[in-house]
Amino acid sequence: MSGSFSKSFQLLRRYPAFGRVFWADAAAQMGHNMLVVAFPTLILEVTHDLSLTGLAFTGEILAYGLLSPWAGWVADRWEQKSLMVTANLLRFILLLTLLWTLAHGYPTWFYLVLSLALGAAAALFSPARAAFLRRLLQGEDLLEAVALEGTSGFLLRLISPAVMGCILLLSDARGGILLDASMYLVSTCLIAPSWVTGPRCEVATPSEEGDWRAGWRLLLASNQLRGLLWADLLISFLGMASWSTAVAYLEQVLQVRAANNGWLQASMGVTGALGTRWVTRLPAGTGLRWGLLGLITLSYLGLAQADSLTKLVLIWSLRGLGVGGLVVLISQQLAREVPPTHMGRVQAAWEQAVLIACFAGTIITPWLLRHGGPLLAFRLYGWAFLAFMLVGLVQARRRR
Repeated sequence: MSGSFSKSFQLLRRYPAFGRVFWADAAAQMGHNMLVVAFPTLILEVTHDLSLTGLAFTGEILAYGLLSPWAGWVADRWEQKSLMVTANLLRFILLLTLLWTLAHGYPTWFYLVLSLALGAAAALFSPARAAFLRRLLQGEDLLEAVALEGTSGFLLRLISPAVMGCILLLSDARGGILLDASMYLVSTCLIAPSWVTGPRCEVATPSEEGDWRAGWRLLLASNQLRGLLWADLLISFLGMASWSTAVAYLEQVLQVRAANNGWLQASMGVTGALGTRWVTRLPAGTGLRWGLLGLITLSYLGLAQADSLTKLVLIWSLRGLGVGGLVVLISQQLAREVPPTHMGRVQAAWEQAVLIACFAGTIITPWLLRHGGPLLAFRLYGWAFLAFMLVGLVQARRRR
């Protein structure tokens, strides 16, 4: 499979419906990534209470995690395009509601409810998009498409916060929220035409289909997917913990401003995107997966050795390269193994597991920083990933 951008973007011309879905997903992702910056800033502007900014996405994370399995079941049973449009319009309306209520002095709990509703809408969009993609593409084209989406995802994580940062400099958080809302409306308009569709996948019989837990059962029954899931869970857990630790490491160990974490985010976005393209040029197989995990292990072991901002950025870039490649391997393995009738539930189950891991990573960080400091925390992350690698290698040898 060619890893060139030309081949990937040919898909957008050869399959116009996929092109619309791709750009609609990019617009929705951009809206969400910008909201990560704008929502906490808006809370700070309105309440002037720094402690409340940490609650900005509590409701959204909780709702997403709890509703993901049910959203996946709905995506496998109902018209996926309608679900995507519904999710986008809900987020558009909720963000406009947020702006309208700011001038009316609503209590804090009301904004937590809005955050819950945003999470519920987001939980509906992702599995529906994953299932809908299987109606548009098959075979090698599908594998190329998920690699292109992986590249887009990393680039958007780099671009979106920068765009929102410019908006906040020129305007305020209200202007940023309005731009977020407009991105969901753009996403809806892109997929609205009736020709943006594909053959309806045959729905399995009730005895074959199972309930909302069928996604979990399929994941756990596959050795390949189960191994990749464990790797993704550890990466998500340590990734969130590392991100939370980085601010303290910059200020307490490197003696530089915490704002320099923007360089870490930028390097992760660039090298993550490169990793998604680089991995498609390498021979597929188990060796590639272990090579990527080894690269990530080296990056975690190197975190505690970084005695300057430049070294920390380089190590962060190395991690981005490995994570970007692994993201594509995971997406392509899901495309190979998961039948279209179960794609929504499998995608939802995966996202739910990753979300729990991310949540656990954010919870453990304050305890580690209080009792050991950022340097010890980074060392523990490296040792943990190395132990995971060794255990995984031992188990892989036993299965041979």
